[in-house]
Amino acid sequence: MLEDFWYRREEIPSDAAFRNHLNNPLPSESGGCLHEWALAEAVISTMLAVAKEKGAKAVSEAMIKLGRLQNIDTEIFNHALRELAKGTLLEKTEIKLEMEESRFKCRACGHEWKLAPSEVGSDESEAIHFIPDLAHAFIRCPRCRSPDFEITGGRGVWVEYIRIST
Repeated sequence: MLEDFWYRREEIPSDAAFRNHLNNPLPSESGGCLHEWALAEAVISTMLAVAKEKGAKAVSEAMIKLGRLQNIDTEIFNHALRELAKGTLLEKTEIKLEMEESRFKCRACGHEWKLAPSEVGSDESEAIHFIPDLAHAFIRCPRCRSPDFEITGGRGVWVEYIRIST
């Protein structure tokens, strides 16, 4: 009997340094971006762990959310996902990527706003790409100009759901 199971919202560990199920080396000298590959590796590891835990025979679909503040190169990230999934239960999985907009709330005046990618310079964007907390050094509340704000959305990478068959 084939049953569908939706697994929702699995956070990706920030210290995802596990590669025991993978045989593919990171493309450090082939022009690939290590940050995207490391994140893809964490996503694949998380999905495989959930699939194994749930006794999956197949994973038909997965939705990965990418926070806009992470400034992920989706082309490299998607390529890394495909390469890392080869030879695993995820090889034929339809992996969907969805961006979550960056959202902020000022602690000084309470103003809430979204940030368009074009509102941050390329050097600043690159710094935030690796260390999202640096956003406070480059972004100000558009209403009161305070650098004291909360990041309420658009940060991180997570598995929103996977659809498995048992």
